[in-house]
Amino acid sequence: SNVLFPLLYQFRTEWYRIGAPTGIYLLDDLVAGAVPPAKFTIILNAFRLSVAQIEALRRHTGRKGCVTLWMVAPGFSRGDQLSPAHIGEVTGISVREVAPRSGSITAGDGKVFANEYAAPNPMFAVADPDAEVLARYVAGGEVAVAAQRVGDGLSVYSGVLRVPSSLLRDLARRAGVHLYNEQDDVVMAGNGWLALHATTSGTHTLRLPSRSSWRDVVSGENLGPAESLSFDLQQGDTKLLRLQGIPPNRNR
Repeated sequence: SNVLFPLLYQFRTEWYRIGAPTGIYLLDDLVAGAVPPAKFTIILNAFRLSVAQIEALRRHTGRKGCVTLWMVAPGFSRGDQLSPAHIGEVTGISVREVAPRSGSITAGDGKVFANEYAAPNPMFAVADPDAEVLARYVAGGEVAVAAQRVGDGLSVYSGVLRVPSSLLRDLARRAGVHLYNEQDDVVMAGNGWLALHATTSGTHTLRLPSRSSWRDVVSGENLGPAESLSFDLQQGDTKLLRLQGIPPNRNR
């Protein structure tokens, strides 16, 4: 649909390029307690929420220091009622309905994120005067993305269906997420493995969580010990690294 395609498909190109590994989970699994704790959580299409689901989301996202990004209309539908007030109750940030327009936004640094096809209907803007403004609609100037302290965490609301990787990276940094890369490359990490997929040609840098030694799985080259590693790559190249000192067949 006009909502789900940009939100669930196109938006992936942004969060994959945060510079940190990501995971995708079902709401049912989160409610069941099967989703591991996260410092930064993006709630995508939770447009219809029960009281039990809202309580489970708050348990998952309400930990100290956590950042939660709520996309478009979380909880807008409740029972047989549709209301912007439901969104405010879920996110802690009040919103109001505005006339549909382009989803393009201007971030705090003045850069425009062209988002022409990401314009949901109904469309909402932040109405909370105390919220921290992170981005505005290019058309109309209303607040499109904003943040507010809620409990022990930071709640962020987005009225558009896609948020640029640069803004996602800022939110991840505020959540204390380790950013391996800040060049819009795709990073995968875990269990002693580290991979970087280059989205442009040039020098690409991996900032490691600690001083460590790695082996290039393809070339066999030993790298480090180092706090960062840099590679000259062509667009589409992938580096696959293995942490040194891990016994065979053992996860880290």
